[in-house]
Amino acid sequence: MSKSKSFHQIIKNQRGIAILMVLTSVTILTALLAEFTFETKVNKIKSYNLQEKLQAKLNAEAALAFAMARLRLYKESFNTLEGNKDAKNFVGPEILNQIWEIPFVYPIPTNSKMSARAKAAIEKFSKETLLQGQLQLTIRNISNLINLNLLRAPILSEANNENENQNNNDEDTQQFTPDYQVFELLRNGIQNKRETDDFFDDKYASLDPNLLISSIKYFISERTTYDDANTAILVNDYGNIPMALKHTPFQSKSELYLLAGWDDELISLIENEVTAHGAVMIDLNKINDKMLRVLIPNINDEQIKEFFEYRDDPENPHFINSLEDLRKYIVDTARVMESDVFDDRFDKLKKNGLLFGPSPTLFEVKAVGKFNRATYNLTAIVTIPAEPEPSQEDIQEAQQNNQEGTTLSQAENENENENENENENENENSNRQNNSNNQQEKPIKLMEPRIVEVFID
Repeated sequence: MSKSKSFHQIIKNQRGIAILMVLTSVTILTALLAEFTFETKVNKIKSYNLQEKLQAKLNAEAALAFAMARLRLYKESFNTLEGNKDAKNFVGPEILNQIWEIPFVYPIPTNSKMSARAKAAIEKFSKETLLQGQLQLTIRNISNLINLNLLRAPILSEANNENENQNNNDEDTQQFTPDYQVFELLRNGIQNKRETDDFFDDKYASLDPNLLISSIKYFISERTTYDDANTAILVNDYGNIPMALKHTPFQSKSELYLLAGWDDELISLIENEVTAHGAVMIDLNKINDKMLRVLIPNINDEQIKEFFEYRDDPENPHFINSLEDLRKYIVDTARVMESDVFDDRFDKLKKNGLLFGPSPTLFEVKAVGKFNRATYNLTAIVTIPAEPEPSQEDIQEAQQNNQEGTTLSQAENENENENENENENENENSNRQNNSNNQQEKPIKLMEPRIVEVFID
């Protein structure tokens, strides 16, 4: 009985239960505290990362704003030179383009060759600026890229079908059209890739580049304005894709990925040679071997190598700022083409939308902002369009006003002094000739730069 009694007393004894509850509570609270501490640290890291990302974004946007300021300065300088022939002859395009084409990096790097004054100026600038972190800015001229929207069949094509059919029957004329230029870029790219990549050769051995070009034209043209031998094939191909066709111009060259028949490998062959914006203004100082082959089809590899060695000689560079400069090299120096053949070819290229000049109007701006571990990339397409020429109606109205004013002034002069009629008529004729010459040599005036497309990486 005594043993049973002592056992019951032990069972009923509640001494020490409090410390067990305290230990349990402490254990639970410790686990909760560790969890809260971990969450707090994670949230703190997230907030720091967010702040760094936002600062990197601000740096990239600052770089883009700086790029726009440089392009506005380029526009003002260009317009000033266009209005001053003497200054234009003194300041060449290669000097003018330095306003935008020199890359910019912050913090501004220094080296041992810098003077103490230059280092002090950079150090003072770094202390006074509010910019935190780093930024990198590059501006690239992409005016020489072929605009894919030039392949679009015109809305009024039915009215021009007869003339177009007559012109398109001439093989010499066909090779100057924009679609033929894109076709040549694609065909040359496929051919070179097949020679170096066996897998690519097996995959695309039976590929027809004409069908790919037709796919672009069918995608961006009005439903009723484009029709060729490949249309039925394209309708069937696009019918198998759950996507509504645009039948409107490209807004971005990335829309190539939506086209039937085009994949990443094929797009990579031409993506650096085409755009979806702006008129084609080919800067002959920036063309590569692919574009040179399009312009001069009969040029061979050795002549291409000699051309770039001549143009890009680091010790004695030869700037090709006009077609006349290119003509002198191709016809007189390299003797690749006859003079009349060169003139005929480039006249036809101009008629089909290809312009040539050293003054770019379409740019690719790459702005990179960094702050600690965060990086933010912006790529913007910027255009600086030229002011449109006055319409034919405005020109005729201005001419009529001038003629009326001239008639009135003649009548007044005749009433005042009849003996000076002959001199006045001569002066009027010379003024008209000067006015016509001024109209022919009317300077180009650029408008404000504007961003037409932005990519965020």
